[in-house]
Amino acid sequence: MNPTDSTVQENAMSVREKRVRILVLGVGGAGCNAADRLADRLRPDETNGPHLVAINTDSHALSSCLVSEKFQLGIKTTFGLGAGGDPAIGLKAAQEDRDRLAELLKGSDLVFIAAGLGGGTGGGASPFIAKLARDAGALTLAFVTLPFEFEGDRRNEQARAALAELKRETDAVVCVPNDQLFQMAGERATVLDAFRMADDLLAEGVRSIWRMLTKPGLINLDFNDLRRALEDRHDETVFGIGEGQGDERAAIAADAALKSPLLGTGQILAEADTILVSLVGGPDLTLADIQSAVSTVRRKADRNPHIFMGTAIDEDFKDRLLLLVIASRGKTGNGSAVTNPLPSERDLAAAPTVEKNATLPLAGSQPPVKSAKPKSLRAIQPSLGLEVNIKGRFDKVEPTIYHGEDLDYPTFLRRNIRIGDPNDRPVVAGEKLSDGQQNRSRSWQNTVAAGGSLAAGHACARRAV
Repeated sequence: MNPTDSTVQENAMSVREKRVRILVLGVGGAGCNAADRLADRLRPDETNGPHLVAINTDSHALSSCLVSEKFQLGIKTTFGLGAGGDPAIGLKAAQEDRDRLAELLKGSDLVFIAAGLGGGTGGGASPFIAKLARDAGALTLAFVTLPFEFEGDRRNEQARAALAELKRETDAVVCVPNDQLFQMAGERATVLDAFRMADDLLAEGVRSIWRMLTKPGLINLDFNDLRRALEDRHDETVFGIGEGQGDERAAIAADAALKSPLLGTGQILAEADTILVSLVGGPDLTLADIQSAVSTVRRKADRNPHIFMGTAIDEDFKDRLLLLVIASRGKTGNGSAVTNPLPSERDLAAAPTVEKNATLPLAGSQPPVKSAKPKSLRAIQPSLGLEVNIKGRFDKVEPTIYHGEDLDYPTFLRRNIRIGDPNDRPVVAGEKLSDGQQNRSRSWQNTVAAGGSLAAGHACARRAV
């Protein structure tokens, strides 16, 4: 290679690195730990690669992060004390710093969000940050972990709700249940070992994609290829990493990647409509290695997926091969993008109002067909247009007169009988009342009138029956 060719290649590499700005955000405690692990694994020549930022509401935890750039979230909301495991507080903290976050995300081409779901900051702030990233035009990928089962139903429910919202707001989500860490690390592994393994997987995934986009290779994969492969893949995304060495390095790496616990049972890989394969090898990487690795992955897919492939050359990978597989089952992979997602605020605001007693269609059913038949076969009660009468509350009710007596008044009032008085007796027609009987009669009638005509109420009740 002459000096001119070398200069052209260096300029091409420089243009590629400038074109793609990769931002890695560690959100919450678990996310900051993952960002720390990535910063620790970057080599000196990779320090100008992904831009790392640690974001947290807990100022004490944030101060202990190794990442040089720190972002204190929601100081007015949490006073630097964390979100207390409440996603609503985490969301409010992110909304408080909307403008600062938008400025941080401005100009980014690819945004990785690392978070642990189930808590307050990671579960509450991550979907909001992801939305801001996509609004800024960035391809947004999330690497998240789910709580252990023994952490309780409430934390797991919060994690599932955050995951559903995150799937809607990102282009793709790679989810790692913490329970799978037991399979990866073994039962005798310490807690630190298990979480370190999850952080290593995230770090290696980010580094592999960064190498794929910025390093020269036998087959280059540019950013638009990556965007086409992962943009709007809201259903399920999984990935696996494998490494091989020696003459059979391609087969060994492919086998290790396909057996990765992160690929789960392999169902998503089998149903994937897009598969991204990234290989990193040394100067001795051959086309036979590439063909062997990609063919092994291709045979695991039942459908005819669109395969995006890229290779990168790294001097440190002499006689070694690193294989990254990202499989995505998009919106049309197996039903809808997200099963029963939690509604966001904008969805609730835009949702149509459902009238009371309305019949809702079952999920997956066809909309009802309009018919020319009447909506109801029941006869409609005609309205007579009668005036609404009240005295007290029923002051305009027409009295019920029977044989000269107003039946709207109870018998004991019409006959001037005081309940509980043994001296009272029925009054004979034409009999002159004593002064005491007249006073008691007027007293009872006034009592009824002052109370809103109880008698008239009885009469209305009889008519209603």
